[in-house]
Amino acid sequence: MQRAALLLARVLLVAGALAACASRPPPPPDHLDRSLPAGAFRVFRGAVAQEDIFTEWICLSDGFRRRFGVPTRAEYRDARQVALKQDSLAIRGILRAEVERGESLPDGRVLLHLDLPLWLSGRVWMKRQDVLRIEFNEKGETPVYLELDERRLGWGKDVAGIVISADDVELLADDLAEVAGFRRFFAGTWWFIDDFEFGKEKKKQAGQ
Repeated sequence: MQRAALLLARVLLVAGALAACASRPPPPPDHLDRSLPAGAFRVFRGAVAQEDIFTEWICLSDGFRRRFGVPTRAEYRDARQVALKQDSLAIRGILRAEVERGESLPDGRVLLHLDLPLWLSGRVWMKRQDVLRIEFNEKGETPVYLELDERRLGWGKDVAGIVISADDVELLADDLAEVAGFRRFFAGTWWFIDDFEFGKEKKKQAGQ
């Protein structure tokens, strides 16, 4: 757990050397505003501002979670609580990070270049993945989501929807066993944080 906490501190250390002052925190995250890489990063930033641990965790790709030792939400929550407090300089750095530009990569990922204060820079690699999200009627119930290997449409006489495999149904069975009712299903393409690099000094502009 100590190793995971240290690694997570690096993940969130967008600008540990930032000045103590911080801009106004971003608004609460819109969970469906992840169809573009920059929007997905802003969802993560908004989740950090609201201490929404679940949304922070689902903004990370599976590969990212494995590399940093937080494959489950509980492990991420524990590491996050150990690694950083909400008033730390690293958190304030995240809240001030803005997407400067995006760059498409040959492997299908997108590299976001971040704008940070004090001549600091950051880069975040974003990965695309099809997902199914299920929201419940009961207020406060945590939504369930599933990463889809492929997204296929299916339809019958009176219904149309997304076809998922028997293995996926089995994965969802425990989460849906005692559900009182469903509010919304959403299937689409989301972008996930897959890697990062922060803290390198920006090149000074000519004449400075």
